[in-house]
Amino acid sequence: MSQVNCLTVNDNPPKKMEDEYGIEIRDTGVPAVFDACCKKWAIKALVEMGGHTNILRLQNCAEPELLRYLGIHANLEESYEQTLVLNAVKEKYKELVNPNQLIPVNTTLNKNIDWLGKQLGLSENDQKILLLCVLEKHNIFLKQSLAAIGEMKESKLMSVVSILLDIPLRCVYDAFAEHGLLTRTGLLTTITYLDSLDFGSKVDLISGLAERLMEEQTDFFDIFKHNFVAAPKPSLKIEDYAHVSNKVENAVHLLKTAIKEKRIGTNILLFSKPGTGKSELARVIAEEVGADAFEVSVGGRPGERYSNVNRLSAYMLSQTILAKSPNKLIIFDECEDISTKRDDEDQFMKPRRSSGKGMKGAMNQLLETNNVPCIFITNDLGCFQDPAFLRRIDICIQLEIPPLSVRVDMLKTFTTGMQVSEEWCKQTASNESISPAMMSKAVNVANAIQASSKNSLAEQVLSELLDSSLKAQSIQVKPKKSQSNALNYNLDYVNTDVNLKEITESLKTHACARILLYGVSGSGKSAYALHLAESIGKRAIIKQASDIFSKYLGDTEKCIAQMFSEAKEESAVLILDEADSYLRDRTQGLKSFEITIVNEMLTQMEAFEGIFIATTNLIDFICPSAMRRFDLKAKFDYLKPNDAITVFNETCKLLNVEPYLADDISARQLTQLSPGDFSVVFRQAKFKKITTYQQVLKILEQEKSIKNLTLNSKMGFLTN
Repeated sequence: MSQVNCLTVNDNPPKKMEDEYGIEIRDTGVPAVFDACCKKWAIKALVEMGGHTNILRLQNCAEPELLRYLGIHANLEESYEQTLVLNAVKEKYKELVNPNQLIPVNTTLNKNIDWLGKQLGLSENDQKILLLCVLEKHNIFLKQSLAAIGEMKESKLMSVVSILLDIPLRCVYDAFAEHGLLTRTGLLTTITYLDSLDFGSKVDLISGLAERLMEEQTDFFDIFKHNFVAAPKPSLKIEDYAHVSNKVENAVHLLKTAIKEKRIGTNILLFSKPGTGKSELARVIAEEVGADAFEVSVGGRPGERYSNVNRLSAYMLSQTILAKSPNKLIIFDECEDISTKRDDEDQFMKPRRSSGKGMKGAMNQLLETNNVPCIFITNDLGCFQDPAFLRRIDICIQLEIPPLSVRVDMLKTFTTGMQVSEEWCKQTASNESISPAMMSKAVNVANAIQASSKNSLAEQVLSELLDSSLKAQSIQVKPKKSQSNALNYNLDYVNTDVNLKEITESLKTHACARILLYGVSGSGKSAYALHLAESIGKRAIIKQASDIFSKYLGDTEKCIAQMFSEAKEESAVLILDEADSYLRDRTQGLKSFEITIVNEMLTQMEAFEGIFIATTNLIDFICPSAMRRFDLKAKFDYLKPNDAITVFNETCKLLNVEPYLADDISARQLTQLSPGDFSVVFRQAKFKKITTYQQVLKILEQEKSIKNLTLNSKMGFLTN
């Protein structure tokens, strides 16, 4: 702030004051050194701008403490007389409004504003306005006097500031204009579309700024610590995002070029559902670029959440401050906070300039003119319904749950130094609902628990934390397979009319295939589809009929299209169980909406350029048109007799039962069995102890008898 005609003074703490009647006047909330200028502005608001009409009422004084603060010693209560008090106010005005009144300097507040002015290029008038706004937020009596002026339109607001600070009206308009630095940097915002607000509600500072400018700073950049902060170093590496490597590499190259060539308007967008690792990826990208990354804060004090206006202001401020330093990058997480969609939902969340453009116009302009490249992150792309926003994004990266192999590697990285096995990592990471964010959080909590408990087992603690997190989010916790009593999946025991190993090898080099797996229940169709995806290093997206069907007309078709779109975007293997539910023969008296569903499925299958695997137990119900669209149809049958005996022996071994196939056990006792039947044996072993191979045989016989009873039955909604 300019020091011309200013008195140099030191900070003093707020002092206690009493009037001539011995009544204590509460602290003003600011150092006493600012009393003179605060009193001057307060008395001018009362006298020159009519604030006295709301304070000095006919029968009483509305704010006696305010007048005592100004040094007016008239009786303001029992023997109150309006005329006498009004005259006292006029006399005090002559005393306080001194044209040579000096604004203090060399105070903490002035030093901070002066540094801010140099960083942003604020004019002397800008700094005076900023000082007024800061003191109005802190000094209760200045706030009361300005509030007494009453409601004000934009023109009145400009006049008030002009009169208080002795600044030409034209200069005030320039300072508050959209192109003015105070507004453009986000330091100051005004609500100009509402005329029913007083000064304190009409003019606002970016959240937390008024408090931090009053504090002595060892590092002046801490003034902005609640608006933007240095991004933490990432825990992962770029190799952990191999499933989106092409797009990430493009983003890295673009950002390097933008920083080197000072390219204007460079923006990246990361979007997906929560917890997929978007924030971590943004930090990984920044590290790969070699840039100093800063993140726009979501709140200030603990528990405080910034409004969309404050977050937008914080972003604008970060752009202005960081543009002066080389090699900088901004990360704007949860950018849906500033979406145009919310303007319609909440009138009071609109931007505070009355440009007519609204949040949409402000954002579009920022995207075109930002000097510092920015990575925007959102969980809700639907908030940005205006195509104009997305057109201004250079690269969009959708980040879904990574493939199993990547999730396993991530979990290994997070748990480095912890006593966890590779098998536990594989088993835990197999649950797609466990996101990278959940992994990282669970590891941090587990480390804290283990630090204070010598008996904590890492795997047990982590499993409990992850399970409880899933349950809290109403996500189904997948049961964990017991390694002591479960058969491992083995292609050698799958009985099909094709060579599954050859298919698996061929799909490592062929990215497009439509495969139908059909046959008896429990024969390993879905298990093979998952095995295939893992073998070729791709993520598996598994959909059941219940995942797609909707009671609302047209929604099922949308779910089908979205299913294929997700698989294409992630280059994943799409697995559709119970495919007969959506590929039924259209000549069999289907209702119109059912025909529409089948048509949508056929259309999507035809256009899909990835690997699509459908499974069914009821191939006879599949539409002939769908059958023609499958490149390969593989029949899964019961176990071959020799394989059934091998699986039987392995089952007995895992159950600690001595297998004994004597002559009294005929070969036909192990016919018509699938791997799924042996899984039933393990499940029943949880309820009753199995000690003999005869018990195993009995359970298998029961499963066979049940299958014979239901063999010719129609299933699900196929029954008319």
